[in-house]
Amino acid sequence: MNMKLITLALALTLTGCGGDNEQSLPVEPLPNDNKNLNSLTVVDEHTFERYLKNGLYLNQRVRSAAPVAFENSTTNERHHSMAITQEEGVDERDRFHYNDGDLYLIAKADFEASDDEATRTDYLRILQRQQDNSLAKLSDTPVMVGEQRQRISGLYVNDDKVSILSTNYASLRADFQDAFFPYEQKFSLSFYYAKQLSSPHLNQQYTIDGHLLSSRQIDNKLYLISSFSPKVEPLLTEAQLAGSDRALYQSILDLSVADLLPAVVDAQGNKRPLTDAKQCWIPSRATHLEGHHGLVMLSVIDTNDPQNIKTTCVNAQGNGLYVSKSAVYMYATQTHRNGYDADSVIYKFDITAAGLNYRAHALIRGNFGFRNRHMRFNEQGNNLTVISTSFDKNYAPTHQLSVFEDDGSTVLKKIGQLPNEQQQQPLGKPNEDIYAVRYFNNKAYIVTFMQIDPLYVIDLQNPQQPQLQGALEIPGYSAYLHPISDDLLIGIGQDVSLSEDDDELPVIAQGAQVSLFDISEPTRPLRIGHVSYPSSYTPVEFDYHALSYLKIDNDTHRLALPIEQWRVNEQNGESRWILDSSLQLLEISNASTSATLSSVGEMVIPQQSTNYFISSFEDRSILLSDNIFYIHANSAYQAMWD
Repeated sequence: MNMKLITLALALTLTGCGGDNEQSLPVEPLPNDNKNLNSLTVVDEHTFERYLKNGLYLNQRVRSAAPVAFENSTTNERHHSMAITQEEGVDERDRFHYNDGDLYLIAKADFEASDDEATRTDYLRILQRQQDNSLAKLSDTPVMVGEQRQRISGLYVNDDKVSILSTNYASLRADFQDAFFPYEQKFSLSFYYAKQLSSPHLNQQYTIDGHLLSSRQIDNKLYLISSFSPKVEPLLTEAQLAGSDRALYQSILDLSVADLLPAVVDAQGNKRPLTDAKQCWIPSRATHLEGHHGLVMLSVIDTNDPQNIKTTCVNAQGNGLYVSKSAVYMYATQTHRNGYDADSVIYKFDITAAGLNYRAHALIRGNFGFRNRHMRFNEQGNNLTVISTSFDKNYAPTHQLSVFEDDGSTVLKKIGQLPNEQQQQPLGKPNEDIYAVRYFNNKAYIVTFMQIDPLYVIDLQNPQQPQLQGALEIPGYSAYLHPISDDLLIGIGQDVSLSEDDDELPVIAQGAQVSLFDISEPTRPLRIGHVSYPSSYTPVEFDYHALSYLKIDNDTHRLALPIEQWRVNEQNGESRWILDSSLQLLEISNASTSATLSSVGEMVIPQQSTNYFISSFEDRSILLSDNIFYIHANSAYQAMWD
């Protein structure tokens, strides 16, 4: 049956039962019924309205929704390090942007030891490199939406245009009435013109209903992915909310769909719908007794024309996304009734001049873990490679690599996988989880870990026959992998100490570790160098934006990463915890199979004189050919590499 016939049949089914007070009430699908993890279809306004209201009724009565959790590397020949991203040309939001001597920085109120809550707000701070290599502050611009102070979650810079994402500072709190959408459902987007760096000008500003899940920027197009769940409590009386199931359902059906959709409000107070009820996608196999109360909104904004917002509405579950330069992939996972088995669906949306266009879907066994899940996805041409994990009744994981081809149909066709009949070796030893994945040069590199760190090399040259080429086992693990060249790979994670007496005992963390791998011979990867930082950790393990990398020339590559360590300081008979934060500097020399990795220095933050400790989790750095900028809290420190 083609999509038009599916849409028509579903519309007739739902229309036929409309207004019948004796109809069956909506029912929650069984946890092992994955029929809604299927293709999407765009439906008429009535069909979408019923599906959404069914979901609102089910959520109001049983509160059984699952939480949404989304998200959030390029080498270069420039004179300074570039922000690390998953895909070249696809920017990811961060707290800073540096280009040609200009530094745009989010100054956070949380990093200021101030007791005045009434004045706490985040700033857009702009600094400029001087001839003596110092940074001079040109402007501090408080980000406000009307009278509301803002907590900034990230920025993008495109030429002289700065896009800032934020939420109301005072109202960022949990709302435990709805686990699916746990925060206040409003976020703001502010567009500044910064042609005059000393006085950025607010050009346009929006407040959007929903919770911002993730974002990307490609050239001048900003892509926002947000969730929204309508609240029926403000729209119904206490008597209606406390009524019988059938009465409550009828009260929800009587609501105007316009009151259940997200809106966008500009700085002048003009309000308009963010989406059109006549153009919303729902699962194609949904019935008139099913529904979903959550909306996922995929919005595209032209930063050259911020008033132009194009939004694709999806009335289905979404748990994460991966973005290439040509497509947005949204995925969702549904756990079976047994509590451990799961299935997932992947929705592909093409990036077009008109916005995002739904293309196709794929079904896959298992889920995508919780460590940088988007890194498990990779698009090459018409092929999508993805690594999924399923569990048995003992919660032991099994990992699988799958290759899907977009052949023009509405289903992404599975054309290759590992393990397979020819190569049955599992990915990972028993009970090992996946800690890191990286794709480049038609290969996939996978790190699994329980007590040792196997690094697997998979050849994807022939997508129909992926080949497990080699593996390396060493103590510890890498949580992030960064390509240096065709022959070299950096891994950043933790060194560990193995138990000699009992393999069942847990491993003991020894501290942050940077490893240099020789991958020139895929069948025999080697670790040819490593640097450890005892009793410490690096934020790079959890957020790769904290790493800086700069290629000086073919034989010299430089790295910088923040390191944090807690220690006890004994003074005057008293014990006091001290937080040491530093930027560790490393260099790779002779970038070939004889390469060496060495620690060349550090920048250490002066000890705090108060008990106000600032974590290094949002530390950032910028490497230039002879200069270093280290961003810690709201300060930027400068030093020469030598």
